[in-house]
Amino acid sequence: MKNLLLIGVLCALPAWANLGGADFGLTGAPGEGNCTVCHIGAPLNEGGGSMKIELLNAATYTPGQQHRLRITLADPAARRWGFQLTARRTAAPNERAGTLASENVQILRVDPFNNVQYANQTSLGTQSGTADQAVWEMLWTAPAAGFGSVTFYAAGNAANNNLTTSGDNIYTTSLTVAESTGEAPPLTSFVLPQFVYGTQAAGNRWTTQLYFHNATQAAAPMELRFRGDDGADLNFPGGAQQTRNLAPGETLLVQTPEAASFFSGWVEARLPAGVSGYAVFRQSVTGRDDNEAVVLLSPVDKNAWTLIHDDSGLITGIAVVNPGGAAITVDYTARDAAGQATASGSVNLPAGSKLVNALNALQGLSGIAGRRGAIEFRAASGTLAVLGLRFGASAFTSVPASVR
Repeated sequence: MKNLLLIGVLCALPAWANLGGADFGLTGAPGEGNCTVCHIGAPLNEGGGSMKIELLNAATYTPGQQHRLRITLADPAARRWGFQLTARRTAAPNERAGTLASENVQILRVDPFNNVQYANQTSLGTQSGTADQAVWEMLWTAPAAGFGSVTFYAAGNAANNNLTTSGDNIYTTSLTVAESTGEAPPLTSFVLPQFVYGTQAAGNRWTTQLYFHNATQAAAPMELRFRGDDGADLNFPGGAQQTRNLAPGETLLVQTPEAASFFSGWVEARLPAGVSGYAVFRQSVTGRDDNEAVVLLSPVDKNAWTLIHDDSGLITGIAVVNPGGAAITVDYTARDAAGQATASGSVNLPAGSKLVNALNALQGLSGIAGRRGAIEFRAASGTLAVLGLRFGASAFTSVPASVR
């Protein structure tokens, strides 16, 4: 039953002894081995699965406070599971960091060893027969203030439950968590200039999907604000202003609801470092396939943009947002394909509002119909964000503007 070994038990021990966990010191921490000590020849981190440690609901740890840890071991071929985890001072990997504890001693045990601690599953915690993944949770009390960052190391055995060591896959992972300074991480604002959903006309429906990814190894808080074209908060499910916490490596989808009415506005996303995102617009028209367009988020601190357009047999739509708290005047200049200025104009945008229209419907720009060129937008004071959408007879796509 060696495939039941928690991460890398000593092969000399009888198999039944391994159900309650591997020998200590096999987490993959500096100076330690892992499951391959016994599972000789087993692939390390190459079995098509993964292992992850999460500090739940926190991006950093609070000194002296209790936090919850989650270990997830995934592998589509596995049917029995084991892990071992330890917490160490990042700057001194042989030094214990805080105190691990089990909420359910039937599935998890915690033992001290050489002044450090190890946590692993019990025999019940191997979750025999469970497919795809196993999850364990435990409590961790953080060290006192001034300890510095902590690194959690873990190794896991995703076993196929065939009662031998063959066919098992071994995984290792780590998570480094900084000590909280009592201050929230700084957030940077981005804008999605167009945000639409619902039924615009008979047989013409729109949805918007927002995707965000946390590429860091720490939990990451982010903020969203949904606003209408006039700058007022949208009555969006979950509230016009929302805070989301992304787990390490998490990808979040924010989906607009089905709606009989049509809603048009924009979104401000305040993101910490390491979190990125984009949006997908989908147009559904009765009698033809759906169309989609991908839109990147725009920085909120720019005051000048250039939009390249091609209105020869096409129509370019425009969305211009004033994300600031004061009214602005947006000046624009049209240039033809040869670079010559052909028209200009301006539009006033109240605080938080958005202009949305066909490009050739803007004052002074009727002459661009049937032509290609570029439009330059600038605010003498304040900032703005610009997005183009190009429509043909039966398709549309996004047209990104570039910062001038």
